[in-house]
Amino acid sequence: MSIIEEMTQAHSEYIREHGYNPNVAYVKVRWKSDQEESDNTEAIAIDGVDAIHDEDILFYCNSLQGLIGLTTEGPGEDFTVTTFIGFENIE
Repeated sequence: MSIIEEMTQAHSEYIREHGYNPNVAYVKVRWKSDQEESDNTEAIAIDGVDAIHDEDILFYCNSLQGLIGLTTEGPGEDFTVTTFIGFENIE
């Protein structure tokens, strides 16, 4: 199963279980500067996360599609999402 399929399936399951969208995804990333995968689990906000969580969030995007877009190498960001861990909703 591809990372995109994993994210899409887990997103649907999260909504089914909780009745609302998650607002954070936990992932592993590969940094473009050195092509090394991070040992840390990174949090990416996907919807409606307050600025009080800035120190915990690596990146903000607006939707599941925005998160999926981070799985492909492109000129925009300093990293590529390589591993999906899970979703959560933080307040």
